[in-house]
Amino acid sequence: MFRSQTESLRFEANPFTLEHIRPSGEADGSRLLNRFEYDILYQETTKPATQERKAMILIPRLAASARRFHRAKSELRLRSEFEALSRASIQAFQLARLNELWTIASRSVPHYRELRLKLRLPDRFRSLDEFGDRMPVLEKSLVRNDSARFLSENRESGFWKRTGGSTGIPIRCFRSYRAHLENLWDRDYVLETWGLRVWDPFAFIDGHRHDLESSWSGRLAKRKQAAEGRVRRRLRLSAYYLDEDRLRSYHARMRRAGVKCLYSYSTAAFLLAKAAAVEPPIKTLKLVVTYAEPLPDHQREAIERVFRVPVATEYSAIELGYLAGTHGDNRVRIAEHGVIFETEPTPAGRFEIILTDLRNPDFPLLRYRLEDVLAAPPEYGRTGCGVIGPVEGRTLDVLRTRSGKVFHGTAVIVIVKEYPFVKLFQAVQDNWDEVTVNIQSDIDGVEAKVREMAERLETGFEGELRVRIKPVPRIEATAAGKRRLIISRIG
Repeated sequence: MFRSQTESLRFEANPFTLEHIRPSGEADGSRLLNRFEYDILYQETTKPATQERKAMILIPRLAASARRFHRAKSELRLRSEFEALSRASIQAFQLARLNELWTIASRSVPHYRELRLKLRLPDRFRSLDEFGDRMPVLEKSLVRNDSARFLSENRESGFWKRTGGSTGIPIRCFRSYRAHLENLWDRDYVLETWGLRVWDPFAFIDGHRHDLESSWSGRLAKRKQAAEGRVRRRLRLSAYYLDEDRLRSYHARMRRAGVKCLYSYSTAAFLLAKAAAVEPPIKTLKLVVTYAEPLPDHQREAIERVFRVPVATEYSAIELGYLAGTHGDNRVRIAEHGVIFETEPTPAGRFEIILTDLRNPDFPLLRYRLEDVLAAPPEYGRTGCGVIGPVEGRTLDVLRTRSGKVFHGTAVIVIVKEYPFVKLFQAVQDNWDEVTVNIQSDIDGVEAKVREMAERLETGFEGELRVRIKPVPRIEATAAGKRRLIISRIG
């Protein structure tokens, strides 16, 4: 494909799987990754272990683990080599991988099979420009309304996830275990440029639904997550509760655990820095990575000043996986090994992001409008992946109480998105005692569900905020086409 540029790389594919470029001469790395081996490498289990898995003896487990770590090492080396390629070589690789993906999509995915016939699309695209000209932009509404039409009939095993809904409406999407593992490799490669390794101690301040659940299943999920965290050296901390006392306890736990990297929602990292300004430093910390929200300059400066380490950003999406991140040279580079990144100018003078995920043939999204924007298009040099500026994505305020407790906006999102009758929503806090959740929905016949939603939100707010659900005819978008989901008008 581009053997003249680099003899050490080769591309392998078969009709219904996408294999990776890898150093030639490697041992059998193209064998399908089964679920058991995936668990061994990343210790991430989404369902109870079967009797068959429990019965496997120690030696095969260790052998599988060794193979996976060998593969991971090769994949990280591959990404380092990929960054050194010329732009022509990178685009040639993307085109070859795109055509393999298109072969799968046009044969086994209902939406693309029909689209190919309707628009008379070619069997293979001759260039990325032809792909951009002939393939229409995929709107979120199409995936949201019928996600099953984007699922491959020859899919591998995987899992379904739901987006948080940056426009207020969640989307169901499928990801194979193979695609998810490749996403982890893309992320781990970027962390490696900062001198971090996959088994270093990490802390995460993010949100999980079970953090807000008081039921036995919620408590069980918390215990399971804590147990997995101990095995993987991962400290999981809830982003939903952000009062100063709790944040100081987070900081103390991170210090005792010898955390080397903090992954956090941007707002949570900023509030942690404010709360920990007079606390002893975490001497082991090397990097803070913020994601899920834009990071204003004043927040970045505060985080760097308190923690005395660099602050990186990560750009990712539930539908597409890892997209871009800050490398050790302090530039935000696109993960072009697995993503085709396009932009289109908007009337407001911004550049809307259009993405194609090359890693997930079981749920292909081609030229997907993510509804995020950039102030300027990506920059490309003679070699290496493209560089982008800050992404103008969703902005979430925090909610506060008279007693000083602080709740991250995702505490509302994670509950409201479970109710399918809600088309759009927006939570507004105008005073210290109450939050109004505006919902664009017809609530006739679902009054009991509306009361249940309000009660669950009040429980999540630990009884310190009343919740009023208010049906509205329309929720207005910002100039960038986004809807602010959480708005606080108090301090």
